[in-house]
Amino acid sequence: MKHIKGVFFLLCIGFITVFLFGCTTAAVKPELTPELLAALKDDYTKSVSDTNPENWKKANTHDPSIIHAEDGYYYSYSTDAQKGSLVEKGVHVRKSPDLVNWTFVGKALSEVPEEAIAINKADYVWAPQVIYLNGKYYMYYCTSAFGKKLSYIGLAIADKPEGPFVPAGKILSCSPSDPVNTIDPNVMYDNNGELWMVYGSFFGGIYIIKLDPKTGLRLEGDTGWGKKLAGGGHAAIEGPCIIQHEDYYYLFISMGDLNYDYSVRVARCPVSEGIDGTYRDYAGKDMNDVLVNPVRLLGNKILGSFAFDGEFGIRSPGGQHVYQDKDGRYYMASHTRTNFRESYYFYLQVRQMYFNEEGWPVLNPNEFAGESLYREDGSLILKESDVAGEWQFIQTERSARKGAFKNFEKKRVNGIYLADAQEAISKACTLTEDGKVISPYGDGTWSLEGSNITIVLNLDDEETGTAETWTYYGIITPGHDMFANKDVITITTMGTNGEYLFGNKASDSYVDMN
Repeated sequence: MKHIKGVFFLLCIGFITVFLFGCTTAAVKPELTPELLAALKDDYTKSVSDTNPENWKKANTHDPSIIHAEDGYYYSYSTDAQKGSLVEKGVHVRKSPDLVNWTFVGKALSEVPEEAIAINKADYVWAPQVIYLNGKYYMYYCTSAFGKKLSYIGLAIADKPEGPFVPAGKILSCSPSDPVNTIDPNVMYDNNGELWMVYGSFFGGIYIIKLDPKTGLRLEGDTGWGKKLAGGGHAAIEGPCIIQHEDYYYLFISMGDLNYDYSVRVARCPVSEGIDGTYRDYAGKDMNDVLVNPVRLLGNKILGSFAFDGEFGIRSPGGQHVYQDKDGRYYMASHTRTNFRESYYFYLQVRQMYFNEEGWPVLNPNEFAGESLYREDGSLILKESDVAGEWQFIQTERSARKGAFKNFEKKRVNGIYLADAQEAISKACTLTEDGKVISPYGDGTWSLEGSNITIVLNLDDEETGTAETWTYYGIITPGHDMFANKDVITITTMGTNGEYLFGNKASDSYVDMN
């Protein structure tokens, strides 16, 4: 969570008329049909100036984390951030039976803990995460002084996932003279069953320390900051999250300015090196090498600003939390802004995550809508005949190119990383029945084995006279395009160039998942 996040807590803005036709970057201007409005109004186009949290649903969610609790429900915990006056402080808690429909159920804390206030006089709580430990719910949270390195990470414990959570002590705190910023905690187990916490931000970078599983606090006698995993040098990296999948640990971070050019990046480290080993992106770049490599070229950009042509889109997604559910499936929860609402409106989004044949994570670009790769009898829903047809594809771009950017409110800001701020707009592509790809990204071939799809694109650069071939490995899956209110078939891949290629194809053929 960047140090400028406090701006959201200071906003006391009156009702502003919402201009739903403000999407100017797409090649085709979206048409707000009655059907589309009906699908969007509760989650996105409803005014969230309403101070009644029961009406928020996914709105007013920043830096979410999710747990599948012992009572069978999913719970989302998020930063004390909302448009307008802060009427709810103490960690927002939402509840869902299915990761799709969310209800605000209250606050985790009755007030900001006194020990945190003593450090930085904060009156709001940031970036919470809850784990189930020792038969109770342990919540890790942070507070910070706006624009200053006066930060605190604390622990609170509850018997039930809805709380109330009772403060149980300090994990870390920092002052301006310290080399780290103690915010954005994320807690996980390593392959040996040991408990760790990763944390940090722009100030100093991302660090990891070991915790005591008996108390949930840091190990007795440990007074250090831990080991640095990424960032430093005031590089725009924050919001760390680590998971393990098979032979690798994966580090997810948010990169950029959350108001304008946020995106989610990922790197990995072999389990054999330990959870505090060296995390590298697809190109092998160490996530610590921010002084060697332009930071915007580090990490695989698994989620950024994008829009399918003719539709509304998302801007500056981040504040992510990745977790594995009890059935083995992976999900990423994050907040996002949009290109059709003012930038101080932010929303919860949950996406299903998969791993490709090379062991890299790929996301369904569409919000989770209950989709599965399989029918109840275990057979795959999609088959080879579902691939051929007309698609809309997007390839991510990592670039150090800066320029002026205007947000929805028409505020012009200089020095913004444009590849992350501006939505990547999809392009029409054709996948033929005989395995050919015809696309503006390059022509090539496709093949399918089970749910694993491989796309090979040949890119010719007419200016330089060079030719390159990139191979993209990924998954074909059902999905639901929220912004078009239609079921789709989705391909999501990552290429040997370190970029993601994903797309949607309209379809009604797989709706019966049984």
